[in-house]
Amino acid sequence: MTALKKPLSGILAFILVFAFVAVTPIVAFAEDEVIEFSKEEIELNKKQEDGFEYVRTSDGSAAILVGYVGTETEVKIPSSINNLKVIEIADEAFMNNTKITKVKATNNIVTIGDRVFFGCTSLKEVKAIKSVTSMGESVFEGCTSLTDVTIPDTVVNIPARTFYGCSSLKDAEAHKNLKGVSPDALTGTAWEESQPDGALAFGRICYGYKGNVTNLVIPEGVSIIEPYAFLGCEQIKSVEFGPDVEEIGLYAFQNCVNLETMVCSSAVSIIKAGAFKGKPHLSAIVVLYAECAKYL
Repeated sequence: MTALKKPLSGILAFILVFAFVAVTPIVAFAEDEVIEFSKEEIELNKKQEDGFEYVRTSDGSAAILVGYVGTETEVKIPSSINNLKVIEIADEAFMNNTKITKVKATNNIVTIGDRVFFGCTSLKEVKAIKSVTSMGESVFEGCTSLTDVTIPDTVVNIPARTFYGCSSLKDAEAHKNLKGVSPDALTGTAWEESQPDGALAFGRICYGYKGNVTNLVIPEGVSIIEPYAFLGCEQIKSVEFGPDVEEIGLYAFQNCVNLETMVCSSAVSIIKAGAFKGKPHLSAIVVLYAECAKYL
């Protein structure tokens, strides 16, 4: 779901609606209400300029880009359309456009919705997304020609399947503000394939496991282990946490049934529920610091 949040002087109300429908709505936050635009309403209200399809926000102050029907292969997203600042790219706006090779956004864009560039198999480069604060799921999934990407400092979570199947993606640059990386965000990328077996880390986030390593070492520089990162990894017999690990996520090592030895750094200060649930060999675990032992 794509959301536009307008700054409010009063209290913001957040409404989460789960519905099994065949359409993808856009939600705009107005002063005192939430207005939902269905796909049908978008079709009725959208306008077009220079190949870009857009709708106005509920208060009419800005534009949301909802589609592209132009013929250019190198697309420059305008900063404004019809005197309206373009602040969001809605769900599936460029989905399955196999002709575009390059997209340049503007610093007005703050939100990129779900599956915006899904299946854009010719897309090699996306530039100037420094202002983006929120990215949806599967934004670049299946962009098999995408070669490199820089995550904006303002994006702190990389959602599910963001770069899934981007087989040409060799260079991915993380930043120090990252707080979360979905376990499948980088699956199928050349970057992940090039990583050594063992703990998979993107910047300071350890998000998964690769190969058949039995003696797992969490590398230096990693401070957060994502929830479910090593769920059910029966191969793991020992874990040594690097000196920078501060947080171990929910069920991170659940059902690692052969885990026998763990060396826990004194830096660990947060261990979430179920982090080591489901291990029958607790008596064989060696913990160097009491903070870790409390959770076993």
